[in-house]
Amino acid sequence: MGLSELSLQSYQRALELEPTMQEACWNLGLHWLIHQRWSQGWRNYFARRSLDGAASISWHPGVLRWEGGRPQGRVLVVAEQGIGDEVFLSKGLGLLERRCDVLACVTVDERLLPIFRRSYPHLRFASRAKVQSLDAGEFDVQMALGDVASYLELDPEREAELSRPHLLADERYKFELRRDSAGVERPRIGVSWKSKNAKLGEQKSMTLMQVMSAMKDLEVEWVNLQYGDVSEEIAQVEQALGVVVRQVQGVDVDHDLDAWLGLIAGCDAVLTSSNSTAHFAGAVGTPGVVVVPQGKGKIWYWHDSDTSSLWYPSLRLIHQDFSGDWTQVMDQAHAWIERTQT
Repeated sequence: MGLSELSLQSYQRALELEPTMQEACWNLGLHWLIHQRWSQGWRNYFARRSLDGAASISWHPGVLRWEGGRPQGRVLVVAEQGIGDEVFLSKGLGLLERRCDVLACVTVDERLLPIFRRSYPHLRFASRAKVQSLDAGEFDVQMALGDVASYLELDPEREAELSRPHLLADERYKFELRRDSAGVERPRIGVSWKSKNAKLGEQKSMTLMQVMSAMKDLEVEWVNLQYGDVSEEIAQVEQALGVVVRQVQGVDVDHDLDAWLGLIAGCDAVLTSSNSTAHFAGAVGTPGVVVVPQGKGKIWYWHDSDTSSLWYPSLRLIHQDFSGDWTQVMDQAHAWIERTQT
């Protein structure tokens, strides 16, 4: 019996003994989701609301919370989890709009506002940080983004729109990237190699030296997509390996997410760890490779197979064989880039 089956049995046994144990319910839901048992998984996903830190939902204090059934009246959708999760879970907004009375407003991270307003021009968006300033009288019920997924029981095999790109990049930033690359005939490959997730970031991250040691012979133009100050890492790689990773001037990838999305859309492909870069690339349809860790750093929506993502078909998933060992993953990523981009 594999670890997955043992985990399933332990969750089910825990719920037999204590049916209201929300942590077991949540873990069971994640198990079903990673194995594409959508109805069971999304029903249990609701349990995250009872666990400290599982969802970090930005509730409005004065609006009734949705507890199941068809959302009635004017619906406020509030943000939860991190930037990548906001992008991923927003895939359900179009379906929700057709399956509720009125989708009155959606809150997102303030840095995402220009992106969502451009991508869904008919919807109203507000800053997640300022949700309490919204007039409670404008809404009849509020749902967290994850509640939208639970209500709709999102299934990319049933609803084709869930597999399509759903965000639009600003063409100006794509143009800037290409203008800066004028005269360069090599393919532009964006690279991002670590996660800032407080709990799982270490398991999902590599070093730029690890990545470029495997990629140094490829005739491509590398473009930095990694958020945070990585200038020292980039300089060390150039000195040690002779590989240049270009940082596009004037783009603050930590705070100007609209410009960052434009860079991602302007690349011919991306190579990224399991982080927000992967969600942004998939959301605009940029081809790429996502290297997925084993163990607790693995997020359910990357599932188990080395294949195209169900949610982001432009992305190829490559999973670690062993936790902490990126050698085989980098070899496969190298082969994919060489085959498809050079």
